[in-house]
Amino acid sequence: MTVDPAIRSRRDELLDAAVEHVVEHGYADLSFRTLAAGLGVAHNSLTHHFGTRAQLIDAIARRMREQTQAALAIDDPELTPAGLLRAYWAQATASDRLSLWISFFEFYARALRDQQTHADYLGEVTAAWIRPIAARAEAAGLDVDRALSLATLVTGAVRGLLLDRLAASDPARVDAAFELLVDSLEAIALSVPATT
Repeated sequence: MTVDPAIRSRRDELLDAAVEHVVEHGYADLSFRTLAAGLGVAHNSLTHHFGTRAQLIDAIARRMREQTQAALAIDDPELTPAGLLRAYWAQATASDRLSLWISFFEFYARALRDQQTHADYLGEVTAAWIRPIAARAEAAGLDVDRALSLATLVTGAVRGLLLDRLAASDPARVDAAFELLVDSLEAIALSVPATT
């Protein structure tokens, strides 16, 4: 069964508006009625396009993940792993993206509370961070297992630093900690013999 393009287009419009609403107001009091009022539409329009509240929240979270991935998409094969991390950090910490990160972490915490429901989301969002870092580390000469471990370390550290940056009254302190992380990772990479 194919979906009418007009219906898909309206759903996408509503979804983009819902993401903007959540970025501004958060998930805490999100219901069809509050969202519909915020978007200026009838709540049954949201029910028609998204089904249940859980399906709506899942659609919002997935669209937000798509937006964060698009914002962090860096297609420069010449970048070293450290260069890639610095480019990610610059894009992630741009002032116009900070509200999106707050919403990302808010949903991530919700997903951790209900991992059975959100297992796919958690797996996808983790892989989306780890894969490109591991690929760059392998290209730089680390073996597959070491590259995956390094990518996992980087992902955890960067997420933690992003959380701290969102809460920090002194962003320069967090940026300096990020630079220390990158410098440390470069030292680790230099100390590992290249694979053949």
